[in-house]
Amino acid sequence: MTTPAADAAPREWAQYYLGHGVAPIPVPFKSKQPVLEEWQHLRLTPETVGQHFNGGEMNLGALLGAVSRRRSGARTSTGGVTTSPSSAPSATRGTASSPARMATGAA
Repeated sequence: MTTPAADAAPREWAQYYLGHGVAPIPVPFKSKQPVLEEWQHLRLTPETVGQHFNGGEMNLGALLGAVSRRRSGARTSTGGVTTSPSSAPSATRGTASSPARMATGAA
């Protein structure tokens, strides 16, 4: 799976992250807080991504920890996906609006 362009629609990024073992979560545009009830239990599939990422302006969040597993080839690591605060120096490099900056790694 190729990496979407930095300005690709949130749906494309959600599909991309889902394909890499990251559990995407829809977040309202210009917000950091998911608003779906029970969002922490939402598990999207390639078939259901379009129900939540339907072309409107929105942000993309991700469930972290054991529910998101970084995929390495055909294998999935045992560690969950983690992130660092957006104020960390490493998070300020690159395109500020690019969802590609989400860091994944085994915890």
